[in-house]
Amino acid sequence: MIERGEFLTAITILEGPLKNDPANEELTALALTAGEGHLNYLAQNRGPEEAKAWVHKTIEERPFLERLKKHIPRIEAQATFKELQKAYSHNLYSKLRELYDRFPESPEVPYMAAEWLTGPKCMMIEVALWPYKLALERGGYKGDEKIFEACIKTFERNHPNDKNYNETAHEILSNPPPRERCSG
Repeated sequence: MIERGEFLTAITILEGPLKNDPANEELTALALTAGEGHLNYLAQNRGPEEAKAWVHKTIEERPFLERLKKHIPRIEAQATFKELQKAYSHNLYSKLRELYDRFPESPEVPYMAAEWLTGPKCMMIEVALWPYKLALERGGYKGDEKIFEACIKTFERNHPNDKNYNETAHEILSNPPPRERCSG
C-alpha cells in the first residue's frame, strides 16, 4: 500500500494492531513511513500549511505517529518561504530570524533558508552566508559543497576590504575543511 501511495489507508490499517501493541517497532516504523509519505504528498501538492495542520492533528489523534514531529521545522520553513514569496518585502530578514528562533536546534531550517534565498529569486550568493553559518553552528552540513562554493564565490566577487561578507565567509571556512579538499 505504501509503495502505491495509499498512505492514509496504510495508517488506518496499522492503527488497530498498534493500539494492541504500541511497543511494536516494526509496525510503528511502517506507520511512520506511511505518515511521512502522506506528509510529503501534502506539502508538495496541497501546500505546507495543510501539511502542518495534518501533522499536528494526526499526532494528537494517533500518538504512535509522534515521531512525525521531527518534520515540523521543515514544513514550517516551507510555509514561511511560501508566505514570503507572495509578499517579498522589507521584513524578509525579520521573518527569517523569527523562523530560526522558533527552531533553535534545527540546522535544516537555516540551510533551507539559504537555499531558498539563492534559488528562483536569484539573490546574490552572499545573502546565504549567514544562514549557512547558522546551520553549521547548529551542528549540520559540515563539509557541504554548496557552503564551500558560496564562500569561494564571495571572495571572488567582493573587494578584500568589504569586510561584511568576506568576514562571514572566512569564519565559515576557518573550520578545517574535509581532507579531500586539502589533497592536491
